[in-house]
Amino acid sequence: MAHQVIVIDDNELDLFYAQIMLERFETGVDVKTFDSARGALQAITTGQLQPQLILLDINMPGMDG
Repeated sequence: MAHQVIVIDDNELDLFYAQIMLERFETGVDVKTFDSARGALQAITTGQLQPQLILLDINMPGMDG
């Protein structure tokens, strides 16, 4: 079973690099990216995702880390 990892960042380039690095250096990882914390929180609370790790930008507009 793949480990679910969520990456949340408002910078698309950072999301892209994080996803590439996680998938390249760790096998069995299912990386989901979000550009807002609200979207990720909704996916988690509705049961769509059950991540083992959340990487969150701590300085974002609206809801942040």
